[in-house]
Amino acid sequence: MLFIVLPLPCVSNSRYTTVESFKQLVTALGFKLEQEQWRPRGKVAYWLFRWRSTTEDVVKFKRKKILNDGPTRNNFTILIE
Repeated sequence: MLFIVLPLPCVSNSRYTTVESFKQLVTALGFKLEQEQWRPRGKVAYWLFRWRSTTEDVVKFKRKKILNDGPTRNNFTILIE
């Protein structure tokens, strides 16, 4: 099991990461989403993943890609080396 807690603005107000792209990244690493909890105007997001032992291609997570542009966005991102 993998339990992740992040400040919600890390994924909701980032240039490079969205809630969906974050879930795709963790899924590509070999985990399956079991449970997720966050509110649109909340401060914290929670995810619970279970190991499923089959990984996918993570090439698209090796470079930054702007998903949401704007002057008020933060620069939070997760890259795979």
